[in-house]
Amino acid sequence: MIIPNVPIPISTIRPNDILLLLIVGTLSEISFRALLRSSKNRSPKEFDLRQTLKQLRLDTARARKLGPSAFVETSKLERKVLAVEKDLASVQEKRAESGKKMKKLVTNLGRVLNVILFFSYYGIPLLNVDGFRLTVDHPAMEADGSRGGGEEVDLAMAGSYLNGILFPLSYVGAGMRLSRFGLQDKASSVAALIVYWSAQVMVGKTYECVETLMLR
Repeated sequence: MIIPNVPIPISTIRPNDILLLLIVGTLSEISFRALLRSSKNRSPKEFDLRQTLKQLRLDTARARKLGPSAFVETSKLERKVLAVEKDLASVQEKRAESGKKMKKLVTNLGRVLNVILFFSYYGIPLLNVDGFRLTVDHPAMEADGSRGGGEEVDLAMAGSYLNGILFPLSYVGAGMRLSRFGLQDKASSVAALIVYWSAQVMVGKTYECVETLMLR
């Protein structure tokens, strides 16, 4: 069974720009995720310290079972355990600090890229819904008697139609509204940042799913 679809009347579309922004959004999100992932990964030094600490704890437990006769050896092993634990804590602290710096760097890079794309496509819609064709061709418009209602009615219907397609995204957060700043027909237009963010969200969620499956 084929699901019936109502065609979307489009007056303007920039497929090359949309494709470019989807690629930029995909590559940037993969790069950002990879940078954050690399800052969280344990270094070879930390891995070796963990293995050494595990072995020392096992040796210390065996020495304690020998009783007072192995007091000197047990004391030496306990001091080694404390020293390795101190080194391991230092390495973990540096990794946490590195992760915070990398997260801040990624956040700043994302903001800079958002600003660059915003000004690069300022006032340029990548997609416009044609309000006139919508009011003429859509069956609901014929029932309402809104055909030929003028440009204001056309724009209002186009904006409502696009908001319905993007629902609930069109009503969540200020980002969607800010991304349309500078466009002539804000309600019926899709801005560049929306396309860019869509690619980032899709790649981000896919990355999280893959990461979750790999950890299972």
